[in-house]
Amino acid sequence: MAVEITSREELEAWLEDKPREWAQVIAARAAFRVLPIAIDPEAYKMRAIDPRVALAVCRAISVSLGAARIPSNGFASDAAANASGNAEYVFRYAQATADYANSPGDASAAISAFWSVVSASSTGHTKANADTIAAQAVSLAAEATDAAAIWGSSSTDLNALESGINITELLNQPVWGERPDWFVKNWGNVVRWMSRKVDGFEIWREWYYGRLEGLPHAFADFDDQADTAFCKQILKYDDDWWSRPPAEVNADITALVDGLRNIEPPSEGELEQNSRAITFRPTANGQVGLNKQADPHKLDTSDDAALRHAEALAEANSALVASALGATQALDVAKPLENYIEALGNRLNGTIPSLLVARGEKLRRLIASRDNPSSSAIPFSENQEGALQDWMVAHNLLIGSDPYLADIEHMARGPDAPVVVLDLEALKQVIQSATEAGIPTVEAAEALEDSAANIPENALEGDRRAVQATEAVKNFIRGVGSSIKAHGWKMAIGAGGTGYAGAL
Repeated sequence: MAVEITSREELEAWLEDKPREWAQVIAARAAFRVLPIAIDPEAYKMRAIDPRVALAVCRAISVSLGAARIPSNGFASDAAANASGNAEYVFRYAQATADYANSPGDASAAISAFWSVVSASSTGHTKANADTIAAQAVSLAAEATDAAAIWGSSSTDLNALESGINITELLNQPVWGERPDWFVKNWGNVVRWMSRKVDGFEIWREWYYGRLEGLPHAFADFDDQADTAFCKQILKYDDDWWSRPPAEVNADITALVDGLRNIEPPSEGELEQNSRAITFRPTANGQVGLNKQADPHKLDTSDDAALRHAEALAEANSALVASALGATQALDVAKPLENYIEALGNRLNGTIPSLLVARGEKLRRLIASRDNPSSSAIPFSENQEGALQDWMVAHNLLIGSDPYLADIEHMARGPDAPVVVLDLEALKQVIQSATEAGIPTVEAAEALEDSAANIPENALEGDRRAVQATEAVKNFIRGVGSSIKAHGWKMAIGAGGTGYAGAL
């Protein structure tokens, strides 16, 4: 029988005979759902938030998750001591901000929920007390916003635990099944606020986005070992360390995360590719996959560029939510939007420039196709149309304001650089032959097919989309060459792949 909890008392009773860790994870996920309310500047009368409040919230949830992920070992005492100190730290700010929230039940309740969450993670409490505090955390989260949504999502988590899912698996699940409209609005405001370079909250934006999406690791280019190292270090930091100015704390956390990222450098045997087009890399099994390593070093990194990036990210997320709402579901743009968000990266230094431009072009094409009278696609709803147009404005501003992205968009080569463009049929022949031979991964094949599909009918000579597609295919061929050098001819392309390279 499915569990349905709708009150603090019911949850506390349900937790009575359950493992202590269940209370921790339920409380943490409830607090996760209201994090944007606690940090949204619009939730305060002064339309501003003290960065120390935002840091206290981020500290609370990261310490709590660290304590939940790390088994009871030598770090348990650190977790207990720092969780207790952090509970006091967050509580002080919960009290201080209560008078500044727009209403008694929003930001101050959300911040108080984080205080309860981190308090519940302390091993200094008895099991019964931990259950009580965890139930209080969920209740405060419900008080901060849509109570039905919070209790409903928490009940879903309870049923998942009863079905046998382990703590780590549940923590890695998306925070929401379907994001409420209020959440999308609050999160969009927080994305913009966290994108300011003043206090260095971009690292926390990346972290929360991963939890929101249910990504397997805490940050991009992390593995299990990096996750554990990050959690252990977060648990070691004491109250004095966290009490420094937020900009200093966040700079140290950013350095910690960047030091743990597992970014694989190209091998010496890989052939050089044109970085202005989609690039490819050999995989361990001999196929050729997309190169998803961020390449931000040529991008504009000014404060204005960071804000344009944040705006594009917020509008893409809003469009993604709108695509699944209403009677008219624009499901054909949902996956491309997810792919676009991946290429955009949650931080400016996580952007994959060539992939961003290519995936943005696909979305433009899908949106424009609705204007074709012969299209069989269901028209967008008014809400979907508005959200997608807002995304397009933000995307165009991002691309057009950055010289490097603009060069990629228009495939600028300089006055003396020759441009050799394959016709559409030749491109399709290469892509089809390679795909039938199983050479590209599914994702790489999709990227190649999309690049060819982006070319308009009757394209003029030198059309930028034809150049982009041609350069992508050339890069793919170079990726095949790298795979052959790494794995040998037979493993790299198989018996069915011979002859396709002659299309170039």
